[in-house]
Amino acid sequence: MPDVLDTVTRERLARLIVDQDGPYERTGREIAALFRHADWPDPVDYDGSYRVPWVDELLTSRAGDRNAVERILRRLCDQREYDDPRSAVAMRDAVNRILNTDGLAVAYRDGQNIVIDVTPSAAEPAASAPVELTVDIADFVHDHAMVGLLRSRLGEAMTCRENGAYFAAIVTVGSLLEGVLHAVVQQRDKILAAESTSGTRIAATSASGRGNRDQPNLYNLIDTAHRYGLIKRDAKDFAQVLREYRNFVHPRSQLERNVHPDADLATICWNVAIMTLNDLGASHSQTRDGDPRSDGPKSSR
Repeated sequence: MPDVLDTVTRERLARLIVDQDGPYERTGREIAALFRHADWPDPVDYDGSYRVPWVDELLTSRAGDRNAVERILRRLCDQREYDDPRSAVAMRDAVNRILNTDGLAVAYRDGQNIVIDVTPSAAEPAASAPVELTVDIADFVHDHAMVGLLRSRLGEAMTCRENGAYFAAIVTVGSLLEGVLHAVVQQRDKILAAESTSGTRIAATSASGRGNRDQPNLYNLIDTAHRYGLIKRDAKDFAQVLREYRNFVHPRSQLERNVHPDADLATICWNVAIMTLNDLGASHSQTRDGDPRSDGPKSSR
């Protein structure tokens, strides 16, 4: 049976699992626990040897066992292994950078990690490094059901971007951004909520002039969030551009603009969405700590 992972890939994974002197460094006992949590088919007890060669031996012992390899990859990216859910996302990114040359990726779907096959072209790393998410959606969205849905959208957008579905990634991050902003605005006082639905900005309606004044749209949500100091000026400006690309979900619009999303464009749109989420997290933290940042409209920044 052929090996699931290349020899070099296994060595790199071993170093990542150990992460010596890194933020996720594991002791020998913690590594053994990780493998047990992954239901590794063989007993795992740390023998006191150097950790990286020991982990490499464990991976090599099941090099041709796809099920065993998938179990340890999924568990390595599992939120339950980390105190902060954001650490699991960072680990998944690091794992996928190692796996991409072998045509594999760990994807987050429906609340769980899965290992998927990707084509060699889709496995190439993006030319632009993605912005790191430094907050958790639950930090500023209080509806637990909505948090779960938005986290799922975030995972789907990441999966699409990493696996070559660039158009789907752009549409999904646009949907994520709209959902997050709507939830945050609705949590604020009635003035904020009314501002987002007032329809005072003519450009927020459709091209035909029709629009539901009681239903917030992405244009108004972005504008309202900025004027109340929830997001910075650069996030507002770029988010409005993302909104336009999100609208290419309508084939006629995409055809008329002759837009063909690629890895760079998908990464830019991802960065805009993550930058906006980070702004929302920062503004929520300041408000919670007594900063009257969201008491009313702010001057343009």
